[in-house]
Amino acid sequence: MADLPFQVLLVLVITNSNISIYLLANGCSLLVAMFNGEFRSKPTVTHRGSSQIRYGKDVIADNKKRREDRASERNRTEAATKIQQHIRGYLTRSDVKRQRRALYDGAFTSTGNVSSLVSCLCAFYRPEKDHDRLLSFLRRSDLKVFLGVRNVYLTSTLLLMVIEDLAHQLNINGALDGILVNFLERVSRDTSFSNEHVLSSAEHRTKRAYRKLLNIIDLLCGREPIEIPTVLGLIFRILTEKYHALLFENLILLPGLKNADVLVVYLSDTYVYHTHAIISSIDDQKLNQLFTMETSKNFNLLVNFLSHLSPRYRPQALAVVFRALTSLPAPSSNKVQTDSDSESSSEEDEESSSRANLKIECLDGMFKGCETPDEKIQMSLVVYLLITKFKVSMIHNETLRKLCFDAGYLKWLWAYVTSVRSTGVFASEDSCMEKLAKQKSLSNLEYQQVIPMITVFSLLFQQFLLSSHDADFIDDFFIFSTDQLRGMCGMLRNIAVYLNNQDLVAIQPNFNTLNLKSAFTKTRYISVPGSCKEADSMTILTSQSWVDCYSALVKVLKELNNRDSRISIISDADFWLWDDPIRNINRQNIKVFIDPSGVPNITLNTVKELYLLQNMPYIVPFSSRVAIFHDILDEDRQPYDISWGQRSDNIVKATIRRDYIYEDAFTQLSEAVAPNLKKKLMIKLVNYTGLDEAGVDGGGLFREFLSSFLKEAFNPHRGLFIETDGLLHPNPASARLYPDYHNHYYFIGRLLAKALYEKLLVDIPLAPFFLHKLIGGQADINLLRSLDPNMYRNMLELRHYDEDTLSDLCLFFIVSDDVLGDSKTIELKPNGNSVAVTRGNLIEYIHVMADYRLNRQIRTQFGYFASGFYSILSPEWLHMFNYSELQCLLSGSLGNIDISDLKEYTVYQGAYSEDHPTILMFWEVVEEDMSPEEHQKLLAFVTSSGRMPLLGFRSLNPLFGIHSAGKGDRLPTSSTCMNLLKLPEFEDKDLLRKRLKYVIESGAGFELS
Repeated sequence: MADLPFQVLLVLVITNSNISIYLLANGCSLLVAMFNGEFRSKPTVTHRGSSQIRYGKDVIADNKKRREDRASERNRTEAATKIQQHIRGYLTRSDVKRQRRALYDGAFTSTGNVSSLVSCLCAFYRPEKDHDRLLSFLRRSDLKVFLGVRNVYLTSTLLLMVIEDLAHQLNINGALDGILVNFLERVSRDTSFSNEHVLSSAEHRTKRAYRKLLNIIDLLCGREPIEIPTVLGLIFRILTEKYHALLFENLILLPGLKNADVLVVYLSDTYVYHTHAIISSIDDQKLNQLFTMETSKNFNLLVNFLSHLSPRYRPQALAVVFRALTSLPAPSSNKVQTDSDSESSSEEDEESSSRANLKIECLDGMFKGCETPDEKIQMSLVVYLLITKFKVSMIHNETLRKLCFDAGYLKWLWAYVTSVRSTGVFASEDSCMEKLAKQKSLSNLEYQQVIPMITVFSLLFQQFLLSSHDADFIDDFFIFSTDQLRGMCGMLRNIAVYLNNQDLVAIQPNFNTLNLKSAFTKTRYISVPGSCKEADSMTILTSQSWVDCYSALVKVLKELNNRDSRISIISDADFWLWDDPIRNINRQNIKVFIDPSGVPNITLNTVKELYLLQNMPYIVPFSSRVAIFHDILDEDRQPYDISWGQRSDNIVKATIRRDYIYEDAFTQLSEAVAPNLKKKLMIKLVNYTGLDEAGVDGGGLFREFLSSFLKEAFNPHRGLFIETDGLLHPNPASARLYPDYHNHYYFIGRLLAKALYEKLLVDIPLAPFFLHKLIGGQADINLLRSLDPNMYRNMLELRHYDEDTLSDLCLFFIVSDDVLGDSKTIELKPNGNSVAVTRGNLIEYIHVMADYRLNRQIRTQFGYFASGFYSILSPEWLHMFNYSELQCLLSGSLGNIDISDLKEYTVYQGAYSEDHPTILMFWEVVEEDMSPEEHQKLLAFVTSSGRMPLLGFRSLNPLFGIHSAGKGDRLPTSSTCMNLLKLPEFEDKDLLRKRLKYVIESGAGFELS
């Protein structure tokens, strides 16, 4: 048979229930495999409880737990092994030391070699166990020969054991063993001994030696002073210049010293010839190392040491203090405290240096001796950082307080800062201050020289001004002449404007405030003059530095302007004004005062002008500020303006009896009954007979009611306010008269603000200190005169008393407060009853006494009054005025009525015209036959206010009008709601004069109409 080719075919047969595989080879079939049933396995189902299926995350968690258990077991095993090693090592070392002690004791009884005994003693020495052995060894007669061999290593080892034993004995019983002290004397007397090798020869024990040395030094400094030269001096005598610097470094870095202050004094007083080495060792790297540990303690030790150095090292010492302050971290708050920012500032700053726990009293001696220009410059830079970076109070800190009232230093500082001139090829003849005053930029180096000095001078001079008497200026007794003050004010004003016009603030979506204290802290800085945006190793100026300088300038200028407004230091009335400083402010963007989010497109230039308006309002004419204020009121009042008979929900109605005007108003217009007094107020008056007065309130009745109410509310006989020289202020005893006195002050504040809100002038003369607080100021000693003139004079007279006179007065930081016969003693500061007034704390006493009388004594009364006042008028609206200008806003222009201005803006109705015979006679009577007081009464009869409008009669709304009331012998009447005089057509001038004077003197009010 012929061979056939071999062929293989695999056949897969799939049926419903099985799968068969056949192998066909050359026509023969072979069943290879057959699968019955379903090709997918069914899950196993158990009915014996929950499923035992484990998910991946459970497996991972179990594995993790097992790994942690194994790691924990390994750690326990390793820890047990280490503990066993330490125990075995301790037992072994103890056993070796016992053997060596026995060997030492055996050798000591015989004539053993001194060197071998020292080596053996060093191997097991512990002061708590081997004190007696060390004393016995030091008594050996052959020890002197051993020291004479100059065995440096063993001698240094023995010296370290002596120092360690001294420290231990001082810790145990405070005793100094004479044998140990004698050994130190023997070593120190040996001048041929190489002191430099005493500690360096045992380099591996240097750290331990220093720790023990510092410990014994600390303990010695706490003992009687007589023991310091005998023992401490011996220890220092052994050390060289190199180790004095190292000792000082370790002294500061080592925590736990109790008497370190005593030690640094001893260091600086005893070893002056090592001063240069110690100062040179304090570099920037070491300062950074110092202040990564116990910041305040290390700084205090450093300053304490430097303050006791020789005067010839004062510039270097001040430079080290300056570098140390630069290295120190700043407190959390960045606001410069000037002790006059707020009522709480005196309480917050009484321990102001405690924020950083810096004790700078040691700087007092350094500051006193500063005489050369270099020393004063370094001192000024230190003061700059203390005030701006560490917020040290200039009043409560005695060191800075002395500088505030050092006239010689202030004069030098002003002379220096105005003499700094530009340097370089293109330097001009103008000083840096003059260039800034001319709105010119400086170089970075020039900014570094003048900005800190301007800040320091402004802050210190402001405090000096606060305690200066007005008579000092009038009698030319002040430290600066009138011409110098004039030049100073102009230069500082121009520099402040220059800084304000820099891009110091960024535009924010919500311009939520315009006052300096919060606006600058709530905005971010986008650029500063020059390129000094951030501090580097060579500069102390940061973005905050420019704000601090601007803030200081604003404060000192405000004080100078207030003083000028009181006593006219500068005779030129237009001196403070700036050329068109608010050209971009208009009716549209003043909405930012009402709704900060309502002016989205406000420009940066407008923001700068708003800052000027808030922080330096005196550079803007008063009339312009009044116009802006009235625009703000008009803008805010728009939602409440109504027409007759419309929007009754915007009307508040009240019926007031004339003989109970205060009580009815307090009941019907309280916040519970009328929560929003910005709405239109319609008043119905009831006369003294109980009958309703004629007339419907179109505004005139409301103005008469409000004027009468405020006169009654501020009447001293009511007890809520008292009078000093005709000026009104809250009564501190009102709480004893009215159980709900806080409600009364809140209500009166609302109604006074309502008068200002409606542009109603009221004749209420308020005390300047009270008005100053109302515009957000802090009442100070200069405003005490408006509260208590006698106390004001007495407080300032105390400045001229010497120490003996003050001691005879027996003054303490307390005040006796008499409230309706109930006398109690108030402490002006903690433990004030035990703090006597001296020349050192006299200025502080004057300030805290004035602060108590002006602020603390009426804090509650003023707080509720201000809350009611601010519920109608936002305080930001008033920041553009000072207290005298606020009084003008309330009461109008002081002085006589300008009849020519009134005549020019009078309108005529009915049969009247400007050349009508009755009108001509009317003006002749007013101009020729009426006194200034009668002019005010005529104006009050027609408009309900006897004060001239601040912007003149052109701003009176509606304008002053005269309407013909027909012919006949009748009395003139008025409609105050329309500012309208209804004048009959008189033909006889004498009759017109008689009838007109009768009605303005009658005081009949609306009954006569």
